[in-house]
Amino acid sequence: MRWPLRIQLLLPFAAVMLAIMVGVTLVTAQISVTNAKSRIESRLRDVAAVLQSATFPLSDAVLEQMKGLSGAQYAVTQDGQLIRSTLNGLQSEQLASLSVTDSIDDLSLAEEISIDDQEYFHAAVALQGRSQPGQVLHMFYPVDSYRKAWSAAAGPPFWIGLVGFVVLVLVAFALARTVTAPIAQLRQQVERIAAGDASPIPPRGTNDEVRDLVDAVNQLAEQLTAYDEKIRTLERTRVLGQLGAGFAHQVRNAATGCKLALDIHALHCPQAHDESMAIANQQLALITTHLQAIVNFGKEERRDFQPLDLREVVLEALPLVRPLAQHHHVNITFDSDGAFPMQGEPTLLQTVIVNLLTNAVEAIAAQPRVNPSVDGEVRVELNQEPRGIRLTVADNGPGLPQEIAATAFDPLITSKREGVGLGLTIVREVARVHHGEATYRRENGETRFEIHLSDMRND
Repeated sequence: MRWPLRIQLLLPFAAVMLAIMVGVTLVTAQISVTNAKSRIESRLRDVAAVLQSATFPLSDAVLEQMKGLSGAQYAVTQDGQLIRSTLNGLQSEQLASLSVTDSIDDLSLAEEISIDDQEYFHAAVALQGRSQPGQVLHMFYPVDSYRKAWSAAAGPPFWIGLVGFVVLVLVAFALARTVTAPIAQLRQQVERIAAGDASPIPPRGTNDEVRDLVDAVNQLAEQLTAYDEKIRTLERTRVLGQLGAGFAHQVRNAATGCKLALDIHALHCPQAHDESMAIANQQLALITTHLQAIVNFGKEERRDFQPLDLREVVLEALPLVRPLAQHHHVNITFDSDGAFPMQGEPTLLQTVIVNLLTNAVEAIAAQPRVNPSVDGEVRVELNQEPRGIRLTVADNGPGLPQEIAATAFDPLITSKREGVGLGLTIVREVARVHHGEATYRRENGETRFEIHLSDMRND
């Protein structure tokens, strides 16, 4: 059977309050009843004392007057015979078995008697101080009047306790709700997390343990989202590694054959050593580097870095992209003075630069030209940073679509119709190999890809 937390919190409060209310009411009622009875008995003792010490005869008029003052009924017996009474139906036989005390101080309403279907408390005292010996004063106090006095004394504590009980139940219910409502939200959040939705719960305004629990669940959701993305990336990386190892061998064989054909052509053709042949050989070298990067994708391997000047690497990469840029009427500018020394692999870094420049040119070319006379612009920048060098490739193209901007560096993510989504992934991997990172952002109408490379010459 389900035992809701709200009931678990509410029942102890209600039980404790109910016990306190009943206990306080009973104790207060008992004290009130005892005090009421004591007051009645004290009043009757005073009446008995007055009648016992009085010198006037106990006539019917005197008894009626005492009845009006005290609320009790009176009767007087002489040697066991009833001589006068304020009760019309009272008989001498009914008084024969009732107890009589000799001392007024011992007088108490301890006995009950029924007279004409009416219940009375009875007390009797011998009137020893009067001139007629053997007279006994019987006093009868109505049980109904006594019960009314009891109700008047016990009623207020009972109703006060009942109101307090109801108020406590409502307060306990409200407090339980403040605890169980966030728990219900947490349960729904956990169910959403299990279903793949890691949207956070709005933070609570009160700084308490429940808020800490909400923050912990939100943090758990963020971590699970990050782990899920990492697992997806690793899975894609593993699949790419398996596929890449399969086709890289075939493509590398074809590239090797092409390189041999160019070398043979250079031996037999005196004019083969021109700029076009040099670019073709560089492109073949890049193909080999790309294939090796795919084969090593996601693998941790030792890198034998060498000293290099990143500015020279950029200058060697620019001619590989200029023909494509000229074809699409895109200007590539690189204005950087001074040296940018670092430790790294020049071929991998050249691959990064060519990838970013090619993407920038193709993005501009794919954008409808508002003014055909205005060429596209791609700018390469090198800047020193406290811990290394920042390589920036900026263009005035449209930028990445909003839906893939956050995952542009993940494998198999692309906005190109014929793309496979590996170019930017390789860029990120090369940056990581050089203990750096790759970032993307839009700023002032420009698309900016930045590669932050650490300077490891002093490591």
